[in-house]
Amino acid sequence: MAALGRPKRSRAKVFAPNARAGAQWTESMLDSLIEFRKEVTEKLVRKAVAAGAKVLYEEIKIRARGYEGKYAGPVTRIQGDDGNEPLSETIYYAYDRQKSGFGRGPKHVYVIGPKKNASVHWAMVEYGHWRINEVIVTGDGVLIPFTTRLPAKVWVPPRPYVRPAWDAKAQQALAAILAEMKERLAGITTVGFD
Repeated sequence: MAALGRPKRSRAKVFAPNARAGAQWTESMLDSLIEFRKEVTEKLVRKAVAAGAKVLYEEIKIRARGYEGKYAGPVTRIQGDDGNEPLSETIYYAYDRQKSGFGRGPKHVYVIGPKKNASVHWAMVEYGHWRINEVIVTGDGVLIPFTTRLPAKVWVPPRPYVRPAWDAKAQQALAAILAEMKERLAGITTVGFD
């Protein structure tokens, strides 16, 4: 079974299956088709997937903003170069070259979520955690954590922002991907790729 990707071929001319039509495929024609496939996957599919990733990114960022101001401890704020940085500012989306490729076909992967090295407590907000230290809740609802240990652990329930963003916007992200592909496909025959 031949692997996907560049087809095996000889230097000789390859004839079309319909010999009556008299069309024949030359090596330059096959090279053109291979280049066209690369352009479609790079410039059409990748940009379409980026459009869907941006929809999810914006929703996660909005949902992460919902916790700022209420929880001012290390759970939702991280120490940045210029002081405290809100959790929503650590959300990003980026193309992952290592996970993308042409295994069983072209695959483009975007990673979306908090920067793990900048927001080390993101999972505590997303999944909940056992709190072992004392905290004081101020009159305006801000949590101030201390290093004093509690006699028993206290479960802090999750306040997810990544999972609900996926649930709320997965269909809209898919629609954005399809709309971007439709727009770019319409331009292929008239103008070519931009």
